[in-house]
Amino acid sequence: MTALILDTSSDLYQIGLLAENRLLDHLISPHNNSLSAAILPCVENILFQNNVRLKDLDFLAVGIGPGSYTGTRVGVAIAKGLSFALQKPLLSFYSPLAYIPSQVRGDFLLALEAKSGLFFTLRGQINPVTGLLTTDPHQFLSLEELKKQCQNTSYLLTLAHNPVLTSLDRTSPNLLLKPSLAHLPQYLLPIFQEKPHFSSLELHSLDLVYFHNP
Repeated sequence: MTALILDTSSDLYQIGLLAENRLLDHLISPHNNSLSAAILPCVENILFQNNVRLKDLDFLAVGIGPGSYTGTRVGVAIAKGLSFALQKPLLSFYSPLAYIPSQVRGDFLLALEAKSGLFFTLRGQINPVTGLLTTDPHQFLSLEELKKQCQNTSYLLTLAHNPVLTSLDRTSPNLLLKPSLAHLPQYLLPIFQEKPHFSSLELHSLDLVYFHNP
């Protein structure tokens, strides 16, 4: 099983190569507002360095946000184009899943401040034995609702520059999000195994996740 993983939701872009059910290679780089020009040569390079051809890929996966509106759209457009040209399935994932620290095991709550004054939250579970990553649908919560949710989770995952979240009174650890595709293979593979076929219709329904309350 071989797959290409893209995420362009922040000021960094991440390109991952999945092979033999594990992360084979991982590239992280600042894009300096030149994503369109930078990402395809980097895709070609990571494939070449690992002796993988585009036609060898079984599927592609792309982060759909939340994050940078323009950056996410560029990554999704590139992934859609490759998927259509190669006739390969395209899977989507919440972009913050590409930033979960590798040491996280058990249940977690990921929280990011949204423009609406609420908090984008994503609750998930990483099986301590198998590493399987599963998530619930995302929610938008008020600060008071978030405080209640925080008391019932092992890890709160957030960004370093948000003092509201990093100062929450908790007995369990708070961890900062950082680029890491470590857990994505065990999130994407079960999804692909359930639905391994390409459908061009699905490319039109790949909805991005924005920092606002629907």
